[in-house]
Amino acid sequence: MFDSVDLQEYSVDNGTLRKRFTKQEDQLIQYLYEKKGIKSWVEIGRRVPGRTARQCRDRYKNYLFKGLVKRPWTPEEDQLIIAKYKIFGAHWVKISQFLNGRSGNNVKNRWHKYLCKNFPKYDSTSQSAEESQHEPIQESIHEVPAENTQKEAKFYQKITFPEILTSRPWEIILPHEVSHYMTVA
Repeated sequence: MFDSVDLQEYSVDNGTLRKRFTKQEDQLIQYLYEKKGIKSWVEIGRRVPGRTARQCRDRYKNYLFKGLVKRPWTPEEDQLIIAKYKIFGAHWVKISQFLNGRSGNNVKNRWHKYLCKNFPKYDSTSQSAEESQHEPIQESIHEVPAENTQKEAKFYQKITFPEILTSRPWEIILPHEVSHYMTVA
């Protein structure tokens, strides 16, 4: 069918062929949204050939939005993700509201690629896998379960929560207040 494979295309596990976003597509999406002021993703999707409204929206919100931070993750951000995961569970957009410049997708990727590998697994007898994905963990941020494995104990020893998380645990820090506490490196 094809004599040569387009370098912009790649295959995924289920055999479907996806096309990488080109620089021209990225520029067109930014132009339509930021300069032309088109806020309808359906309309933007119509104007970007071969792309759906959802693809355009996801590309903009997760990669092109100028407010996104491209710097490496800080230990404070990692600690905040862990603390908020214990409260909200896998609600990445909700957690991202506490981190300036990080999208829900960025937070989810950070969790799955780095943090969850070091995060202690939950006891399967107390909570099913499905429940643990949808319900926040009720244990305190500061408590270390008595029956920790050696790996879990090492994980908890590495965590030192910043002042904003431990000084007044009865207060909830709202997303717009976090920037006051966070320092940019």
